[in-house]
Amino acid sequence: AGIALTGAGSKMEFDQEADISVLFQGGTAVSNDVTGSARADLSTNNYGMTTGSGTQMKFGDQLTLAATGKGGVASSAAGALSNASSLLVGVRNGGTMELEQGAKILVSSYGGSATVGGNTKSALVDGTGTGIWNTSTSLLTIGDGLDIQVSAQGGTALAQEGALASALAKGTGVENEGTMDLKKGATISVSAIGGTGVVGVGIKSGIASASAIGLSNNGSLTLAGDLNIQVSAQGGEVSTVSGNADSSATAYGVYQRSGTMNLLGNVQIKAEALAGNATSSGTKLTSAESLAIRMNAGTLNINQAGDKNVQIVGDIGFAAQSSSGILNLRLNESGSYFQGLTTNSTSSGGQNNLTFENGGAWRPTGEGTVKSTFGTAGNGLTLGNGGVLDMAW
Repeated sequence: AGIALTGAGSKMEFDQEADISVLFQGGTAVSNDVTGSARADLSTNNYGMTTGSGTQMKFGDQLTLAATGKGGVASSAAGALSNASSLLVGVRNGGTMELEQGAKILVSSYGGSATVGGNTKSALVDGTGTGIWNTSTSLLTIGDGLDIQVSAQGGTALAQEGALASALAKGTGVENEGTMDLKKGATISVSAIGGTGVVGVGIKSGIASASAIGLSNNGSLTLAGDLNIQVSAQGGEVSTVSGNADSSATAYGVYQRSGTMNLLGNVQIKAEALAGNATSSGTKLTSAESLAIRMNAGTLNINQAGDKNVQIVGDIGFAAQSSSGILNLRLNESGSYFQGLTTNSTSSGGQNNLTFENGGAWRPTGEGTVKSTFGTAGNGLTLGNGGVLDMAW
């Protein structure tokens, strides 16, 4: 870690502007042992900054943190595991952290190159990056603006004789499990690009999928200022003989897992996903899911005072069969719009409450006949005074 504060009761305070740059680099590993492994990966405990339970950290001025992780080169000729993945977190907070003047967090995570020759082991070159991880017992307060940029990219995995080849990418801007209080605005940009996975023979699988999540909440989160989230996911290239070939992509702007999230300012969310290329005589997984909002459980409130501008591009989706999430979304002025569809099935337990008033518009996407569902009783679409359902945008 660039900075680690782990002892219970420990305190650290910065009065001046802090500029931290950290590079994690995997090396080169070669194994010809059937039972051994070739490891050139960054798979555990790679943090630009980390705090433990019972600690206190405070930055009185601007924090800028740049963290980069690069998997190395791993080659196993005799069937052992070959791993050149990269797993990286910019800021992990396990205690109490305060950023008085805001923060800029830049995280880049790149899978390396891995080759495995045997038919029982795997070649792994996943690229996984997270901007901020606020753990379940922690408190994070940010006094000024927050700027997070995350880039994750899978590497190149070659499983010559039928073992798993995984070159997936996963990027997350903020993962909140505790309590977060953002007193001003936040800008979150996340890009995930799948790598290249090749399985030479047999029925094993190849994975080059991509997943991008802007803001994931599993606790309590309040954002008083403006929120701008841009997420994109691009599946990679995958080839197998007869095993599953996965080049799918998912992009979630806001993922409400559980707990409560309140967005009080202007809101802009855009989610874009594009599948990659998959080649196989078996099952090919090439779906692309672009959800501006993904609901699972808990409550997400957006612009309930009705005095802010809201622009959402991408669908609103509830977890099939099992969602207990409640979404309250209000668009109450000209220039506010939701551009997408809702996918809450009637068998889901979630509540999807959308209100359009005073020029706020819903712009359904798709061609021909399109369908949106609002779930169980108590959910619904409200077109109030001046609300717009724009089918010709």
